[in-house]
Amino acid sequence: MIMKKNVGYWDSIIRTIAGGIIVSLGLFYENYWGLAGLILIFSGVVEFCPIYRLLHFTTMDPNLEREN
Repeated sequence: MIMKKNVGYWDSIIRTIAGGIIVSLGLFYENYWGLAGLILIFSGVVEFCPIYRLLHFTTMDPNLEREN
């Protein structure tokens, strides 16, 4: 399976920040739910979301061409 980018610029920033907050809260409250934030961070960094792929959805700008 090819991981073609389907997460746009602002979406990846929001995912990374939200993931960082969730990880921080998980560490603060000593809870394993903070690990869920790692999924958001990874998804934001690599700009690929498997759920978006299943739903054939993308937040990428169609006019912006980037290397995949």
